[in-house]
Formats: sequence, structure tokens, C-alpha cells
Amino acid sequence: MPDDPAREDAFAKNTRATYAEDWVHFTRWCRLKGTDPLAPSSELIGRCLTELASSETSRGLSSNTIERRLSGLAWNYAQRGVSFDRKNRDLVELLSGIKRRNTPCPCGKKRFGPRTLSR
Repeated sequence: MPDDPAREDAFAKNTRATYAEDWVHFTRWCRLKGTDPLAPSSELIGRCLTELASSETSRGLSSNTIERRLSGLAWNYAQRGVSFDRKNRDLVELLSGIKRRNTPCPCGKKRFGPRTLSR
């Protein structure tokens, strides 16, 4: 990645550091899966994001963190001159589903379900 002061100033230092960590995580995940991180596809990115949302070893990441990770991947691909469409329909639908599953009900409101109807 060439040194370009204008490019460096486009994102805060902490944002660039976080995006770099996101890239390290993604490339490690790709190595474990035997895939090339520099050949992005909506299927590959979708599989990674799905695992982040439903990690069996932990609670899974929040939908906001997963979206930030996706932003980090998009930024890293752009830095490498690799084309990646983060607004791909499949990824947008996947993120929407992750948000629905991972977002708790607002405080003070109860979930609507069969028990609610029987009251």
C-alpha cells in the first residue's frame, strides 16, 4: 500500500488500526478454510460473517460489529486495488437477517409470541 497522506487522513488512526485487525482476522479465517482472501466473493464473505454471528465457541458478535468488520474488509480490499461490492444483494440480505436474529427487543417491551396471545 503506497504512502499517500490524503488517503491516510481519510480515516482516523484508530479506524485504520481496527480495519487492519479485521483484515488479520479474515485472512486467518481464510487460511483455516483453505481459501484465498484476495479473491472475494459474496459467498466467501457471507460464510465468514455468518460464522461471526453464530460462533459456537462464544456468543457471536453483535450485528454492529459484524457490519464494521464488513466495512473493514471493504476498506482493505480497496487499499489493495481489489474490487469488492459490499452492497451486494446477498450480503445486504444476510446482514438484515443477522440484525433480526441478533438485535434484542427494545428495553421495556416484551416479545410478542404465543403466550402474549393467550392472555
